[in-house]
Amino acid sequence: MKRHLRALLLIPALSLALVASASATTYLVSAGSSVQTAINAASGGDVVRIQAGTFSENIQMKSGVVLRGAGPEFTIIDGSLTNDVTIYVPANASGSTRIEGLSIIGGDGYYGGGIKVTSGGSPVISNCVIRGNNSGNYGGGIYVGNSSSPTIEFCTIIGNTAQDGAGIYVQGGSAQTNVVIRFSVICSNQAAIAGGGINISGVEGVTISNCSVVSNTAGGSYGAGVNFSNSLGSITNCIVAFNSGGMGVLATNSWIDSGCNDIYGNNDGNHSGINASESDISADPQFCALAECDLTLGGESPAATNAECGLIGALPVGCALTRTEATSWGSVKSIFR
Repeated sequence: MKRHLRALLLIPALSLALVASASATTYLVSAGSSVQTAINAASGGDVVRIQAGTFSENIQMKSGVVLRGAGPEFTIIDGSLTNDVTIYVPANASGSTRIEGLSIIGGDGYYGGGIKVTSGGSPVISNCVIRGNNSGNYGGGIYVGNSSSPTIEFCTIIGNTAQDGAGIYVQGGSAQTNVVIRFSVICSNQAAIAGGGINISGVEGVTISNCSVVSNTAGGSYGAGVNFSNSLGSITNCIVAFNSGGMGVLATNSWIDSGCNDIYGNNDGNHSGINASESDISADPQFCALAECDLTLGGESPAATNAECGLIGALPVGCALTRTEATSWGSVKSIFR
């Protein structure tokens, strides 16, 4: 396949576009350049590759374009300059639209703070950290609009705020909605009313698997971890723990299949309204550093060693933390007798 280079003048001498084929171009965005300028130049099938740095922009995606950072620890999109969502995904964006390898911070929109997926969109959001965003209404971290079918995977959604669905808010519509949320950490988000971690409303077809939904709060006595209303779907292999201001998982007027979950320590009850399974457990997941939202598991965690279910939660064993038991001094002395 013939390869050649073509210069793209985003700002003088800072960025290049690599044409890998006749139909796909990779636009390289370096520090000091405009991400939006590269997206505007791109077409479906192209890749906008952002190098390490902080880019203070509010971005509008294009259908079929891949927006790829150098990793969420290196590439930051900061939307705090305006009162708007940090990344906007247009209506009917195709499944080849991707947002990956970014930290997304500082957004403040009415529908969606970090990312807004509008009606009919089906992007993939992968390997992103979405933190410190706010919505005046729905979806502090991510808002998913009517009849959209995104895949959200391998993400950390932390420290976002909203009225409902502080981590993720998914709003259903007239069309079948196939939403996938998997292998993601949703921690320490705060909703004024419902769904501190995730709020699913009117969705026909949502699959939540291998997620850790932990230490989120809600203010309306609904689901503090995961709140379902008027929805169909499933939640499997998830840890839902230590959420407050509502139940861990609450399903109202919904049909939600459940299996291989660890639902534990939620201060207003663990679950109600779901089709619980014998494979569900309620045991301390033994996180390595809960206060820091490090939700890797201790070596003896029941979520890491479950023979029937495999891994429960988003993350594997990350420390040698072992269970401690209270022991009397007399018992200790007896060991040496």
